[in-house]
Amino acid sequence: MRIISPTCELKPPVKGAIQNIEEQVQNLTTHAEIRELRQYLKDEVAKVQNTVEEILHILLNKTRKGKCVTNGSISNPQNTSKPTYTSIQMEGKDCADLFEKGINASGVYKIDPDGLGSFNVFCDMATSGGGWTVFQRRLDGSVDFYRGWKDYKKGFGNLNGEFWLGLDKIHRLTAAVSLTALRFDMEDTSGNRRYAWYDSFAIGDEQQKYELSVGGYVGTAGDSFTHHRGAEFATKDAGNGRHCAQTHKGAWWYRGCHLANLNGLYLHGAHKSFADGINWKTWKGYNYSLKSTSMKIRRRPFFKP
Repeated sequence: MRIISPTCELKPPVKGAIQNIEEQVQNLTTHAEIRELRQYLKDEVAKVQNTVEEILHILLNKTRKGKCVTNGSISNPQNTSKPTYTSIQMEGKDCADLFEKGINASGVYKIDPDGLGSFNVFCDMATSGGGWTVFQRRLDGSVDFYRGWKDYKKGFGNLNGEFWLGLDKIHRLTAAVSLTALRFDMEDTSGNRRYAWYDSFAIGDEQQKYELSVGGYVGTAGDSFTHHRGAEFATKDAGNGRHCAQTHKGAWWYRGCHLANLNGLYLHGAHKSFADGINWKTWKGYNYSLKSTSMKIRRRPFFKP
């Protein structure tokens, strides 16, 4: 493998190829076949740009004074069936940034998306290409999610187990980039799994009551989240939808009241009470509480190294 100097630049032929492709893309019309070609050419440009960025990241990492330090695995001694993760002292803007710098182990990392101060997050480096910043996870009912506004604003739980990252942090993550994808991963008590992916996701700040913006569903779980678009976040003690939070024992972007309630009570499977569990209506309805869920975001575009 040829070693590239840290001061090297792209050769003129590569620059020319990129410029050539971009010019062709700009001249395309909107016919179906040409649209496909347009997308293909854009993908080729993206691959070239990604290769260049990755080379620069590698060179930058090699010339840094500091090195990545492994602290060791973190596990819950009370439950050995839980996965063991690694905590690494390396900082990025988000988990996608870390992934593109060569970090491919899921675990707890420090990030600073906007230069306003760093905080720890759990990075999922395995699911659907990696680079996901996880902001919610339910696993076993060990953490109480029926909480008030202050807790949901700040965050709670254990990043290696069940947790809610915090609305302020989620807002910072989505406000720091132009476009963010959202992914839900869900599992029932029989081990069946489904996912829901949204091409765009953002929330406002506290003054805007963390108003939800979301769109572009694809997946296998059915779309139970677009319904909540435009809703403000509510907890049992605050928000326009606090009556919904009180009735359905959760905290969410309630909108008369919900099709999804992933911060509801951990009821583990079928339950007689109505819509107060970890519910996703389009998959399991209102009387089934999911075994595990996670909500994660990744900035777009994202290019896997």
